[in-house]
Order: sequence, then C-alpha cells, then structure tokens
Amino acid sequence: MDFWIPLLGGALGAALINGIVALYKLKRDRQVEHSQWLRDAKQEAYANFFRGADAQFNKVNQWVTGRSPEAAANPDELAVQRAMVKLIGSPEVRRLAREIEAGLINAAFKRTVAFAAAAEMRGNNSGEASALKDGTFADYDAQTKRLREYLIQFVTAARHDLDAGSPEDEGLNENQNEIVDPRSRIGR
Repeated sequence: MDFWIPLLGGALGAALINGIVALYKLKRDRQVEHSQWLRDAKQEAYANFFRGADAQFNKVNQWVTGRSPEAAANPDELAVQRAMVKLIGSPEVRRLAREIEAGLINAAFKRTVAFAAAAEMRGNNSGEASALKDGTFADYDAQTKRLREYLIQFVTAARHDLDAGSPEDEGLNENQNEIVDPRSRIGR
C-alpha cells in the first residue's frame, strides 16, 4: 500500500503542474487574442481616418477650383474616424490626426480666402491687389505642403504603431506624395 502514496503524489503533482500551465496558456492566449484584435481595430481606424482626410483634402481643392462646388470640404465628416483614432491610437498617431484635422480646416479657409480675394480683385490690376492674391495663394500652398507632410507622417507613425515596417522598406516615400498631392490628380 505504501507504493500508492508516491504514485498518488506524482499524479497530484502532475495535475497541479498541468493546471498551472493550462491557466498560463489561457492567459497568454487571451493576451495574444486581445493584441490581435487591437491591432486590427487600429489598422481599420487608421485606414478610415487616412481615407477620410485624403477625401477632405481633395474636396478642398475641387471645391475652390470650381470643379465640384457642391462638394465643399467638411472636416466634421472626420469626427467619427478621429474619435476612433483618439480612442485606440498611439500618442503620436493621435497628435498627427489632430494636426491633420486642423490643417484641413486651415487649408479650406486659406483657399477660400485666396479665391475670394482673386474674385474681388478681378478688373483691378494694381500691384497691391496682385500681391494680396499671390500672398493668400502662397499661404494656401504652404498650408497644403504642411498637410501633405502630416499625412505622410501619419502613415509612417501608423505603420510603426502596427509594427508594419517603415515606408522606406517598400519605397512608399516617393509614392505617398502622389497619394495625397492633389496636383497629381488634376486631369484624371
């Protein structure tokens, strides 16, 4: 009968070890599953925000050039996408999303001012009127350049947050300017 005690002790010990290992594995599986869910949610939020920001950027340029007057830019349309980025995004991605949203508002305002100044000055060929018009267009161009840079930085930060590598790995830096540069879309 004495041989049952070590056997029983070994079985209980094995059961205890198996139980601990199973609990550890269950906890680890839940963490991995949560990490995968979070990564997928971030990827979707970042992609939706970028698509919305790019669409708003194009609307700013189309609206003021008369190509699509009914499609005036409305940065409020980005509110839901930005809320998702704010909820689950990394601090750098959230900062860039704020900058992009502010940049869209400023770009729409500056482009509108530039075209209003140009319309008001039709027929007035003074050097002062031309300088004002050129200055407002220069402000708009500077704002859109900053906005394009923020969009590129957003993609880079999102890829870093998602551990998707750097854009340089795939040569995206050259192509990203095409993605968000409205001048490349003229005539399409």
